[in-house]
Amino acid sequence: MRKHLFLVVLGAAFALLSGLFVLMSHGSVLPVHAAAGPATTFTIAPGDAERVPLDRNDGVCTLAEAVEAANDQGVSNPPLNDCGSGSPGLNIIELQAGDYNLTAQVAVINGGNTATFNVVTPIIVRGVTSDTTTIRRDPSSQDQFRFFHVGSNGFLTLENLGLAGGYANGGTGGGAAYVSPNGTMLVTRTQMLSNTARYGGALYNGGSTTVIDSAFLGNSASEDDASQGGAIYATNNMTVTASSITANESTDSGGGIYVSGTGSGAFWISLSNISTNVANSDVANGGSGGGIYHSSGVVTSTLNSITLNAALPSAPIGHGSAVAEGGGVYAADKMNLFFTLVDGNAAESGAGLFNSPAASTTVTSTLFIGNLASATGAGIANRGALDLYNAILWANVAEGNGGGLYNETLSGASANVRNSTIVQNQSLAGSGGGIFNLTGSNAWTALSNVTVASNNANGDGGGIANGNDGQIVVASSTLANNTAGGNGGGIASSDPITNHVRIRNTILTENNGGNVETTENCSGALTSQGYNLDSGTGCAFVEPGDISDGNAALDSLAPADPLQVLQGNITPAYDLLPDSQAINAANPTACYDARNVNNNGMPLETDQWGEARVKQLRCDIGAIETDNTPTAVTLTGLVASSPTHTALPAGLVAAFALLALLAAIAGARRLVSPMK
Repeated sequence: MRKHLFLVVLGAAFALLSGLFVLMSHGSVLPVHAAAGPATTFTIAPGDAERVPLDRNDGVCTLAEAVEAANDQGVSNPPLNDCGSGSPGLNIIELQAGDYNLTAQVAVINGGNTATFNVVTPIIVRGVTSDTTTIRRDPSSQDQFRFFHVGSNGFLTLENLGLAGGYANGGTGGGAAYVSPNGTMLVTRTQMLSNTARYGGALYNGGSTTVIDSAFLGNSASEDDASQGGAIYATNNMTVTASSITANESTDSGGGIYVSGTGSGAFWISLSNISTNVANSDVANGGSGGGIYHSSGVVTSTLNSITLNAALPSAPIGHGSAVAEGGGVYAADKMNLFFTLVDGNAAESGAGLFNSPAASTTVTSTLFIGNLASATGAGIANRGALDLYNAILWANVAEGNGGGLYNETLSGASANVRNSTIVQNQSLAGSGGGIFNLTGSNAWTALSNVTVASNNANGDGGGIANGNDGQIVVASSTLANNTAGGNGGGIASSDPITNHVRIRNTILTENNGGNVETTENCSGALTSQGYNLDSGTGCAFVEPGDISDGNAALDSLAPADPLQVLQGNITPAYDLLPDSQAINAANPTACYDARNVNNNGMPLETDQWGEARVKQLRCDIGAIETDNTPTAVTLTGLVASSPTHTALPAGLVAAFALLALLAAIAGARRLVSPMK
């Protein structure tokens, strides 16, 4: 029976979120420290949004005066302004449908002009819907200001609102809203549109912020060439759920989101869409993290789509440009990606994910598909610690090395790939169509229960290429139908040290190198640790249990739809047909994983599909433990009849995908026109 632990986790997550939405549907999510007594409600019409200059005694209750009265909590007698007295505890500001056009600030807080007074008590600002109730900086205004500032111990709830055109001046953050340390904000069913700041075009979170069922569209971190976080800049605990971060931009890093520390908490984002955001939008100094830039702290992504984001270099590649890394995600600390779609992102390196030397990233049940790198690592570029489990790298295209995964880890770092699939990736002018490995001293790459199939490299190693000083262990895996223009269709190593590449209990079949139709599964210095199956003779395996010129007899790659992994399903792999010589042919002691360079790694309890590793007499060679009973007669010397998965046309894929990406970004950015 397949063990789908992630379905249980998925169900629990949906149950938790469903409960949250039920609570929301019965009214506001109130501040937990609000007083139990009745709240005062201030109702404001669009025509009473402001009075310039501010007049507290003209008989009109404006938005700024309502915030001031709420902060006062009914203490002052007589009341401070035209709104009357607020209540101890919670106060509510009700806005009718319409545009609340503001032209001037009433306060300077944390160096930035603000249209309302500093929020220091529990306040709800509630509209009718986010489409019909909009607080807007008037396009004719000469003043630059944000709308809300949450001070220490303040708790601001924004409901059913649009916040448009805010501009945080003076190099500050939060074009629409700023949350100070020890401040709290809850944002529900709200849109933040076309706001601008240096840090966090729409929102700067230095306290604790929760965003639910909201949208950030067309915001910009663009006050200078070093502006970060097109939509959100977070330095403390933050949760984003069921929201969209779309068509935002930064002149530096973090086109959508910039996380710079999470305090004692974390940055959690779930059930959300992060798309068509751009880092380094002015093409000046280079920028990374088109969707998310993660500088420090803990970031967890669950059930999200990160699509069509871009990190742009500062100049054409090869002309002294600053490197643009992480089109979808740039990680520099603790990062978790669970059930996440990373699709169609573009960057110079690490188009889907760039994992920096300081990063430790865990990727689970996540799909990287159709990402484009103008240099290395279209799916993932790793220079830190990376753990891939039940993940798929599919049809990613790099101009240089590592179409699927580019792994260049430093001393002591590692890339651990388990129960995963790397298929149909391409290196147009480099090596390692599936994986390019170049590790430093004491660093290593491990593949356990992995399928590497139908990848293509113009250079060496259609499936895997290992460079000088690279150390890699391939265990209980399947390398099939990969092609290379150079040497080693399956795996190639340019490292002269034989034991830097160790292979055990692995199938290598129908891989072609040198642009010829003959099988070339291996090239270079390799060490067999026994019980491998080579469909040709080029691997020269001679250790106990090795099979040369063998018949792998693979079934079709299944499941055919890679999107199923996002639902907790298994990753695509090749089952074994009954006449496969790999059945019951692995190490009789156990199938060991790749976490140890020697044969005494940890025994694998399950195969790539999560099924028991021993079903019959002993383990099968390769990534999958079959249910099929082997045929009575052992056939040798046959050519395996596994299906051919034709590599995508290299030049056309890169050209058309890049044009589609740029068109999508341009189209999304035309939806809004950021106001200065």
